Amino acid sequence: MISVVTPSLNQADFLEKTILSVLDQNYQPFEHLVIDGASTDGTIEILEKYRHLIWTSEKDRGQAHAVNKGFRLAKGDIIGWLNSDDVYTPGTFKKVNAVFQERPEVDMVFSHCLWIDKDDNIIRLLQGRDPARFPVLKHPCYIPQPTIFIRSAVLEKTGYLNETYSWIMDFDFWRRVSMNHEILLVRDIFACFRYHNTSKTAKHQKIFKYEAKKSFFANGGSVFSPYYFESFIKPVLLSVFVYNPLVKRLFFYCK
Repeated sequence: MISVVTPSLNQADFLEKTILSVLDQNYQPFEHLVIDGASTDGTIEILEKYRHLIWTSEKDRGQAHAVNKGFRLAKGDIIGWLNSDDVYTPGTFKKVNAVFQERPEVDMVFSHCLWIDKDDNIIRLLQGRDPARFPVLKHPCYIPQPTIFIRSAVLEKTGYLNETYSWIMDFDFWRRVSMNHEILLVRDIFACFRYHNTSKTAKHQKIFKYEAKKSFFANGGSVFSPYYFESFIKPVLLSVFVYNPLVKRLFFYCK
């Protein structure tokens, strides 16, 4: 059985496409849990249309809290996390089930991911990396959140999302999972991530970086890792030596 957890807050413009992408998997057994944070934009009317849904609509303490509520309610052997503006690609559930059947040592899978806009146009391909070659704890996040599926047993050992994070709770979770479980990249495309003006990814990069650094060191990260260099040292070097207007003027003057 596959359980899909969808946190939702005022995403009526996209929620129905998310629901249909789960229904269109033509897979049994499955359940779809929508944990809504008391939306006021017509979300409830959409949820009431689909009788197969398991849903709640009440105030929560943020996205991580909503996802955790869904994880605790989920009854499936395999659990996916799909936000209310993202969609699965056709045939994903059957592929995921086949991988878990063939690879009993694997507890979490993910794939490459398409970025799409509000009108479903493809923006770009986000490619994942092989965790065996690029350890999750040492490298920038390359796991597209909408594509992940975990065995329910992972939650018993790793625990749930850290609700003190508002932006980095997914990457923090992957890091913790990687400490005790095997993670596998499936070279396919399980889902599409929707990038639009109201999406969280489009806002608050400073807070995102603060939480990223905090999670990194909380999980045993080192300043000598590729992640620390790529995320915190390289941007400073670029701003000082490449993008600095004074350096540019000096370079062109000397030239």
